[in-house]
Amino acid sequence: MATAITWFIIISAGIVLFRWDENRFNERESEKTRKSLKEGGWSDEAIDYFFEHVEG
Repeated sequence: MATAITWFIIISAGIVLFRWDENRFNERESEKTRKSLKEGGWSDEAIDYFFEHVEG
């Protein structure tokens, strides 16, 4: 029983860390996209619209 609980905790922690890392990656990619759009001449309003409606 203790082994099952230990494995459950280890797997749960792995899932949490994976999701946390994935969220960090997505935030970094969004910032890169936002920066490249800004450098491409997009207005702040257009960039916000893009992220709200296209990027989802």
